[in-house]
Amino acid sequence: MKTRASDAIIDLIDSEHRPEGGGTQGASAYREIRRAILECRLAPGSTIDEKSLMAEFGFGRTPVREALLRLSTVRLVHFLSGQAIPGQAIQVAPVGLQDIRDLYEDRLHSERLAAFLAVKRLTPERMTALQHNFDAVPGLLKAGKIGDAIALDFRFHSLIYQGSNNSILSDHLHNLFTHSYRLWRLTYTGDKKEMAEIIKSHETIIDALTKRNAEKLDALIVEHISTAFEHLLNGIRGDAFSAIGRMKLIAL
Repeated sequence: MKTRASDAIIDLIDSEHRPEGGGTQGASAYREIRRAILECRLAPGSTIDEKSLMAEFGFGRTPVREALLRLSTVRLVHFLSGQAIPGQAIQVAPVGLQDIRDLYEDRLHSERLAAFLAVKRLTPERMTALQHNFDAVPGLLKAGKIGDAIALDFRFHSLIYQGSNNSILSDHLHNLFTHSYRLWRLTYTGDKKEMAEIIKSHETIIDALTKRNAEKLDALIVEHISTAFEHLLNGIRGDAFSAIGRMKLIAL
């Protein structure tokens, strides 16, 4: 079942970074199945197949197969046989501690590069958009629209990715952010105070960007992504919790 939070965030992800071939049945199937994966309606580690997806989402075999192939390239599903064989079982990408660390280690250094390039390349228009990105947050939180506030967090990072003026890096980071969103869904609490603190943490980043202070910005990005990583791990419970405390990101 969709939530208001997922509507706001995934709709913004698609508007900021719409997959290629947006008008085809295959692209529509890709977006709908991806949404179900990111919302965890198709749970991490669960087994799915073409027939069940055709029945659930109302697409034919070819669009579903195209969607699954694309989803495998962005590591959201795995073909259990190791190759795309029609009719085989497919696994929704599981979420393990190593997966989380790998994702955030990649995000850490990719975001540092994007921020470095953005300092050099941000246009005045995009700088203004960054400076005013969170203006609506107090009203959104007061109204209980936490999903809309989280969507502005995504938009903030997206503006930096785009501001790097490097399309390969931007595409890569947008994909990483969608994986981060799935992890956020697993630990989402709906806490307004927590959300306000997350938004406030962007203020110093905006200041460093405005002053085009690359050295300060780099240190802030390291702190920001590392804190997000630790916060995510603190939201996870279970038998693996004791091992989580030993996991750290490596900031070069």
